[in-house]
Amino acid sequence: PTPEGLLHGTAMARTILDTVADALAERGNTSGRVALSILPIDVYGGAPTTDTFSIAQGLFESLNRHANVINLSLGGYSDSPLIRQLTQSASQHGVVVVAAAGNDAQTTRMYPAADPGVIAVTASDASGQIAAYANRGPWVDAIAPGDNLVSIGGQSWFGSGTSFATSRVSGWAAGYLASAGAQRGAATRMTLGRWGVASSPRP
Repeated sequence: PTPEGLLHGTAMARTILDTVADALAERGNTSGRVALSILPIDVYGGAPTTDTFSIAQGLFESLNRHANVINLSLGGYSDSPLIRQLTQSASQHGVVVVAAAGNDAQTTRMYPAADPGVIAVTASDASGQIAAYANRGPWVDAIAPGDNLVSIGGQSWFGSGTSFATSRVSGWAAGYLASAGAQRGAATRMTLGRWGVASSPRP
């Protein structure tokens, strides 16, 4: 955390780790220990927004460094052929690609979440229903709790949004892969089995 508060990427990393522990516990491992690492790739720099080419560079770097799960707690309403090509290549090679559906309470497709091969994640509220702020629609594949209490260095922050839901799904996929010894190709199927929206027509 900076003096100004907790940064988005740090909150996502903490949420991923929290859900890795949940995935281990579901498999009977309550130690919270597993061989796993997070590769942080900054596609924003110091800016509040980014562009599709920077995201594509980040995707390329993550694939070049053999990531098994790619968390994209970001998105926009313009589809990018370059990003789509990279996410499809990742999916075809068994990489689990997870992206946020967006926080605008609408059904318009968010990218790269809506791209083929990407698990599009929306957020649920405390009752398990789609959160009032969360995007929705037939292009959404999964739903997860859209909040987390992030505790680091004796301080705590509460955050909400589909970014948190996305990090939960990514964390579960990473924990499952690391603990089950599963083949990468099975991880997306198992992740959708755990978090999938029953009404989603997407594979």
